[in-house]
Amino acid sequence: MTPGVPYLLIDRPAAWRRFEANRSAFIATNQIANNAADDFRDIETTRAAYAQALFCTDDFGVQAGVRYDATTVAVFTNQAPTVRVATAYEPVRRTTDYDYWLPSLLATYQLGVGMRVRAGVSKTIGRPDYSQYAARTSFGVGTDGTLTINTGNPDLRPREAWNYDLSYEWYMGGGGLLSVVGFVKDIRNEIFTSSEQRPPTVFQGETYQSVFVRTPRNAAAARVKGVELGFTQERLAAIPGLGFNANFTLLDGSYDQPASAAAVAAGLSATRATSGLIQQPDYIANLTLFYGTGPVELRASYNRIGRALQSADGDTATRDLYQEPRQQVDVQARYAVGPGLELVGQVQNLTKSPFVVRQGMRRDYVNYFFPVGRTFWLGLTWKPGR
Repeated sequence: MTPGVPYLLIDRPAAWRRFEANRSAFIATNQIANNAADDFRDIETTRAAYAQALFCTDDFGVQAGVRYDATTVAVFTNQAPTVRVATAYEPVRRTTDYDYWLPSLLATYQLGVGMRVRAGVSKTIGRPDYSQYAARTSFGVGTDGTLTINTGNPDLRPREAWNYDLSYEWYMGGGGLLSVVGFVKDIRNEIFTSSEQRPPTVFQGETYQSVFVRTPRNAAAARVKGVELGFTQERLAAIPGLGFNANFTLLDGSYDQPASAAAVAAGLSATRATSGLIQQPDYIANLTLFYGTGPVELRASYNRIGRALQSADGDTATRDLYQEPRQQVDVQARYAVGPGLELVGQVQNLTKSPFVVRQGMRRDYVNYFFPVGRTFWLGLTWKPGR
């Protein structure tokens, strides 16, 4: 038991005794239907064209462009059988296509010696993962009689985003750089994994009353904004060879999570705003110290990531999963043995920081605890010609 981490442990002898005394209460299912559920093949064909125009003066510059992107996707997979005792797979082929005009504009103005302001606006897309496209389906039955269906979604659309950025950069003497960046992203078709309760479903001849379906979907809308502060000093006059880099980012985002038809029928809102985008932390902090003298180079890095939404339930916010804040320390040393040859040693996760995922109204319950040990690495690198 980890101090301060309340989670449940299973008493194995007691669990076996309960099983032996209540065998009839447990459900045996035929999992042959899932054997080929993960087999899939995707063929993605993209055609694109790009045009760009530039305008520059001594202090001002504009770069404008537009990209046309047309994509066709064909998905080949096996549909798992749903008839009792069936083991044959049904080949499934699905196709989808989309095309977008993606404009961009970037303006730069020199404020003075070493200082400049940048402003940009652009439209971008983020394609779904190949595994999210695959129309594969797998079934699982819990001991409580709940049928869980995991399925892909070949009808997924790419994530679309209008991006607005404004930055200030000051290139100081002695290898110093100060930067401040603000950004806003207005997103459509954000991709997330939805878990929804569905009506009673027949699987292998049995009717299940409690049914949940997990599938990647497109959200109606999403948004994220943030600010980033960064400072780099490549050389410190007081200690030759020593430098550092630091940055800190604050993030605030959410997307509109659709509710299931059953939840809407029960009187819940058709959508709810989540507390963040999937895998988006509320802050990120990094600090790196580096030192080099002669053949020796040393580097130490600290990274801390704030709380991040891992998955959002379609109907109940208390079932949302959050990864807790996590920090990691890495160190590295390099020694130049000879021309082009370096001896490299590094240690990752020096403090053995674990991954912890929580859920509940105040995230009181541990859903997932994964201890992560240190990783030691030692090797030689050779770059010919140096």
